[in-house]
Amino acid sequence: MKYNIKKILKIEQIEYIYNNFIKLSPQKNIFCTKDILKFFFDDLDLYTVNKNDKIKSFIYLLKNKDSKIISEPLIYSGILNQPQLGMKLARYNNELFRINEIIINEIISNYSKVNFNLPIDFIDTRPFLWFNYEKKDKKFFSVTPRYTSIININFKNKDEVFGEIDDVKKRDIKNSLQNKKYRVSDEINLDLIKNFYINTMKKNKGVYNKYFFDKIFNFIKIQINKKKIIQATTFYDEKPIYSVLFLTDETSGCYLYGSGDVNIKNRYAGSLSLWKAIDQSIEKRLKYIDLEGINSPYRGEFKINFGGKIKEYFNISF
Repeated sequence: MKYNIKKILKIEQIEYIYNNFIKLSPQKNIFCTKDILKFFFDDLDLYTVNKNDKIKSFIYLLKNKDSKIISEPLIYSGILNQPQLGMKLARYNNELFRINEIIINEIISNYSKVNFNLPIDFIDTRPFLWFNYEKKDKKFFSVTPRYTSIININFKNKDEVFGEIDDVKKRDIKNSLQNKKYRVSDEINLDLIKNFYINTMKKNKGVYNKYFFDKIFNFIKIQINKKKIIQATTFYDEKPIYSVLFLTDETSGCYLYGSGDVNIKNRYAGSLSLWKAIDQSIEKRLKYIDLEGINSPYRGEFKINFGGKIKEYFNISF
């Protein structure tokens, strides 16, 4: 029986696909929840690959206004594959290769430009690497490894998680907690962190997609009432100087934004905000935290100092 591709045209289909496939996939992540797929439905191209009416893979691709595939602000997107279940590993790996080859040849390669990050635990990128192999006059995919830090907090208390942090970083956090000039709030203040981020981007001459930046914050507003948002803001002398924002689902938290007042340099503020966001995640009994990338030489070391495990994922572009 051949595989067949179905494009998802009705938002009502998401409920079934999520319950019967997405939540079982080893690549399931916080950026393919029912809420996100429904909220961004008009900005997404969604497909399933099926065999005998059974879903084998799910594809979700975020488009900009020019119908080019981008990652911002979803971080992970692309392909979710079926779990192994009772299949022999050899058969499972071979089937995934064939399915992903079909997806690349019949879906992804048809877009004029692609730049997205595959989810963590998408392991076999050979179908991308071998696309148009040895056809030098044809377009090809660039596959670039990227890295994030995953902090395991499952069944751990605050002291256990804190004990895994780098000693210097622990000392910084303890010093700030003992200093009465510092205060950390768990109040949700989206305007504050938005302004921190925008001013930081302006100062560093950074580029971001305003449409999707505003849209992700509109999504975040909705998630506040669902208790899916964690924010920790550090104040110094009652002035907010740094804030960290997590998006959560039933099992995990993901670092979405962390930014501060561009006019204030403070050694402790970022560390204190991040630790308090982690602390809130422990209280919510989440299983792990994804620090959302350690790819910048300016921020990678900062996040690694919080004791997570380095995990690889892949950026796909052409």
